[in-house]
Amino acid sequence: MHSQDLSLDKLPHYVEAKVINVSKSPFANMILSMGLMPNTIISVQRKSLLGESLYLKVGTQSIAIREEQSKTVTVQPI
Repeated sequence: MHSQDLSLDKLPHYVEAKVINVSKSPFANMILSMGLMPNTIISVQRKSLLGESLYLKVGTQSIAIREEQSKTVTVQPI
């Protein structure tokens, strides 16, 4: 892990980042199938009102992911 790497839940809004790793977890396959593959460029567009979900831009798609799941994704701001 590089000094700039952080978990997806810590990424500020509208900052583009490259996915570095998806940790092994019960939701790893689901996260990967949603397009959060290593080297994919993503950004956090907003959080839900209660902070339970993150709304992401992944390529040309918009997806939602639970905050708990986002903690298993390592990203590097670009």
